[in-house]
Amino acid sequence: MSRISAAKILCFGALLVASCSDMPRQSTLLLDAPGEPRGQQAVVRSDAVSPRTVDEGVRRESMPPEQIVEIVRKYSKRYALDWRLVLSVIVGESRFQTGARSNRGAFGLMQLMPTTGKSIATTLGLDSVEAPRDNIAAGIYYLWRLSLLFDGAVGMDRAKLMIAAYNAGPGRVLDAQDVVRYLGEDPANWESVRGSLPLLAPQFSTLHQDVWGTPRPRNGFFKNGDGTADYVERVARTYEEYLLKFPL
Repeated sequence: MSRISAAKILCFGALLVASCSDMPRQSTLLLDAPGEPRGQQAVVRSDAVSPRTVDEGVRRESMPPEQIVEIVRKYSKRYALDWRLVLSVIVGESRFQTGARSNRGAFGLMQLMPTTGKSIATTLGLDSVEAPRDNIAAGIYYLWRLSLLFDGAVGMDRAKLMIAAYNAGPGRVLDAQDVVRYLGEDPANWESVRGSLPLLAPQFSTLHQDVWGTPRPRNGFFKNGDGTADYVERVARTYEEYLLKFPL
């Protein structure tokens, strides 16, 4: 285990109980457009995300899109994230269904897992993060905390590492970065990490032994590396579309 990864895991574990920092610090994550976006429209297929149901009780608290955008802009500014990127994550997670629930229990616009939601609610002083506004605030806070794990990366590399951690969990991405380091590549480069995510699967136990001294990754086997990579690219395509639609 690398010292850097170990320190980051300890910091991340602490944030689920209390913030590693009392006040948000400027992350400078994608406040400027990352080069020339592609012009084609991004498509989010119906099978692009995990199966969702819509909770009828929360559906009654549904929120018009313009209000969602207003809230996203407010909290994105607080944590120095590009609001268009956050909207792209919402598209990938819930497609703006305030009462969406996954078959694994993730809920709301930002599809927070119950344990994560409770921990962030405690950190932010909220009773829960079920209500749409609180779900957005908690999801943006979580994205910001994840972005701090990858402060060695810049621009879209950092954004994609953050999004991958949001989808797969930070431990998976940190494990993939360990593999990238072992292979002599740059752990701050998304394409290198993307190529290493599938190497966390059980059939690569010999590699795991070489990297960690045990026949499994530090955070366990991960069998959905390709799925996470596809998710990241879908969110990135939506972001590129929003950059065209909503220039700063």
